[in-house]
This record gives sequence, C-alpha cells and structure tokens, in this order.
Amino acid sequence: MKRYKIKEMANLMDISPSTLRNFEEKGLLFPHRTAQSGYRQFDPVDLNLLFRIRGFTRCGFSLDETARLMHSEELIPIADALFHKSQLLDQQLRLMALKSRYMKHRARHLLRATRLGREWILDSSPAMYLLPFRTNNQIMNEDDRAQVIRRWASLKPFTESLLLYPLEEMRSGSMGYVCGTCIEKAYGDALGVHPGGHVLLKESQPLCAYTLVSGVTDRTGVAQSANDTAFQARMRQVLRTLAQEGYIPKADAYGTTLHTQVSVREYLHISELWIPLGKK
Repeated sequence: MKRYKIKEMANLMDISPSTLRNFEEKGLLFPHRTAQSGYRQFDPVDLNLLFRIRGFTRCGFSLDETARLMHSEELIPIADALFHKSQLLDQQLRLMALKSRYMKHRARHLLRATRLGREWILDSSPAMYLLPFRTNNQIMNEDDRAQVIRRWASLKPFTESLLLYPLEEMRSGSMGYVCGTCIEKAYGDALGVHPGGHVLLKESQPLCAYTLVSGVTDRTGVAQSANDTAFQARMRQVLRTLAQEGYIPKADAYGTTLHTQVSVREYLHISELWIPLGKK
C-alpha cells in the first residue's frame, strides 16, 4: 500500500502542511513515522478522515469540538450537535435576511429623500426598540447604560440612529430632543433584545405623519447649534401644518437618521421621522 508524504496529502486537500500538523496535535490524524527520518506518512484512509474533519469545521465546529465528535463512540451526541449547529445557522440566516431587508429600506430612504416634495405624508410607523444615550448635546451615562450601548453597537445595523422628540416638548414648543440608536422590532426580537435596561419599545402606530428632514452638520459648536435650530424650525412647521389639517401629535415623534460623510468636518444627515397622530 502506497503511503503519502505530508506535502502530497496537503496538496490533495488544498490545505497547508501546518494545518495537517495542527490536526495531528488535536488528535484528529495519526500519521505513520518513517523509522529512519521520522517523516510523517499518510495512508489513503486518512483522506476520508480529512473529509470528515473539513465537514465539521466548515459547519462551524471548532477543532476541539470536531475531535470530540469524531472520537465519540455514540451516534446520538453527534446527531444532537448537528441539530444544534443547524439551528444556529438557521438563526444566522434569518438575521442576514433581516439585514438585507433593512439595507434595502435604507436605499429607499435615500431615494425618497431626493424626491419628497411635501412637508409630510400619512404613513404607519414601525415598531422599534430605542436606546437613548444623548439628550441634546449631553451624554446619558447613568447605571449600566454604557454596557448596553456597547452591546447594541455590536448588534445594530450600521445605518440605524435614533432621533426622538418627546411629546410634551413638542406640545410646549421647546422641541428638546433625544439621540441614540434604534433597532426595528423584528430584528431586535431575532437578537433577543427586549425592553428594560434603558431599552424602550415604541409600538407601531397605524396613523403617523411621516416626514424627512435633512441638513449638514459641522463639527464646530456654532454650526451645530444653528443646524439644530433649523431642524427644530422645520419640525414646528410640520406640526403647524398638521394642526391646520386637524391632526395633533398623540405620542413621542421618533425615527431613524442616516449619516453620510461630506468632508472631514461635515456630515449630511437625513432623518426619517414618524409623528403619531390623533384628531383634534
């Protein structure tokens, strides 16, 4: 029976010799050693073992997990591990599909920003998980908010930011606002997000004034303040127009903001807001 050198076996599987050595260290392969030089030699059956190893690792199992499964004398633990891994892959596929959906939503958001001519249109709002972390220009940092922010930074779609106008401040005309981040409820549910720990849930509303507000923000404080003033003036105008049509806000206005870099010092932001409405 012909035996194969480590380079020959590596070439057959299109992997490196060092990978084969690593498999040996993990107890996955048991090559022969030549009597004189101690060189590794592989039997043809080792090719079957390599296919099994690659099968487990390509399904997401670590080398330690692969070794444990390949050394199992029982079939049930292997079947259980495969079922569990398939469930994790199903969850990842659902998340990827949701991410794709939200990327398409953001693309439509940008296209709408180029052609929305009215002050507002009637639409329904999505259900969203909200994580406020800034009121006007002050960062909220109480309790464990920073820990929640770090978790959301690793979870949320990159395009999602939060802008929220509290109802009472809209009614009073002061128009203070809250910034943060948000995740649509379907995506948050898939990630295991839930209200609590600074996370708020805004349920979908069947009737909202949907509007887009855009502007360029400079990093300097003066330009930032001027832009905030213009933004709030636009919101007041929307509220006045709605009042003329017989509508009043009945809950906090909230939405998402997409930011695009314009220059080193400036960025363009386009805010997509929903104002839940009621009749006067």
